Order: sequence, then C-alpha cells, then structure tokens
Amino acid sequence: MLMHGNVKVVLVAILLSAMVLGCASPTEKAVTAGDLVYVDYTLRDTAGKVVETTNSTVAKENGIYNVANPYVPYSFIVGSNSHPIKVFDDVVKGMKVNETKANITITPDKAYGDYDASKVVTAPLETVTGNATNFSVFVNETIRYNDELVYVAAVGPNNTTAKVVRLSKISPFQPYTIKINENDTAVLDYNHPLAGKTLVLDVTVVALNQSPSAT
Repeated sequence: MLMHGNVKVVLVAILLSAMVLGCASPTEKAVTAGDLVYVDYTLRDTAGKVVETTNSTVAKENGIYNVANPYVPYSFIVGSNSHPIKVFDDVVKGMKVNETKANITITPDKAYGDYDASKVVTAPLETVTGNATNFSVFVNETIRYNDELVYVAAVGPNNTTAKVVRLSKISPFQPYTIKINENDTAVLDYNHPLAGKTLVLDVTVVALNQSPSAT
C-alpha cells in the first residue's frame, strides 16, 4: 500500500522515538541506595597478585581457579551492608550498567577487616572410632559425626579411627584455615585469609534492578 510522503516521515519519526525510549532503560540509570546490583569484580594485593575474582577467565589466567566456585556476578542491595567488602556500597553508587572502575585502593577496614589475633584458637585432636561401612572419611574434610561438626586431621588403618577437631564445641562458624601441629593440636584461624591486607579493586556493574523509590 502506498502512503503519502509526510505520513511516512511521521511514522519513521515515531519508530525512531520508540527505539530511543527503549534504550532509556535501567542500563542508562545510575545506581542509588536500595538498588539490587550485580557486579563482576577482581581483587589484587598491593604486589599485583590476583587474590579473588568473579571472572573464571581471570581466575584461570592467574592460577587461582577453583572448580567449586561458580564464578557468577556478585549481587547485593546497595546500602544494606550485607557484604564483607564494605566499600562496595560507596564505589557502585552513581555507576551505570557496563561501567567499570579500576585500581581502587581498599584499606583493611573497608575490606575484610584487620587481622584479629583473638580469632586464632588452639584445639586438641581427639580420636573417634567407626567401622568401614559407616565411617568412610578423608583427611582435610569436614563432616558431621554424632551430631557434631568435626574436621578430619588423620585417618587410621582400615578407616576405623580418625583424629578430629570438634569444631562445634569451639564456634558455630567454621574456621577459614586449620593447621595441624605435631603435638596433636590444631590451630584454627577464624580470620578471613585477606584480613589485614590492603587490596586493589576493579569492579564492573553488569546488571541493575532499581528500587521502586528510584523509578
């Protein structure tokens, strides 16, 4: 069907306007408090070594890839203080989707906190028994034994005994690291491995769901 030239121009203008309006999505809006944001980030120490990342490629390239890590964007509500890296709230405010901020220096108080010596505990190893049918355990694994959470430090012959640390007796939380001493004791460190360290952050906002009050 033929149409008048002026009508055609008007229709094209309407279509272009619709496309422009369609681009004015949350991706063009800045992050504010209360928004749910998804970010990819990489943390390095002050020597430039990558110590944490949400990017699997970066992890592989830097020798820290862990098959148990899903490597997906980290999500949080801005201003909720629901994440260990406290500086995230301030860094992402005002950012837009696909925007990146790089080389942001973070002091320990804004990251994983200062190292706290009181969070290091020495605990005895205890020997527990079982049998080959119901006591299949492995060294360095954490299991539930008699309704307790225990860490397996050593396994005896035929898998019938094990030396363990009774974690449930010490704290409701699991330690980040456990070191076994020769005198049948274990040193449990509840500090995050990055506690006390100054870090360098690269962060990219990959998605944004704005709070109702921001729309």
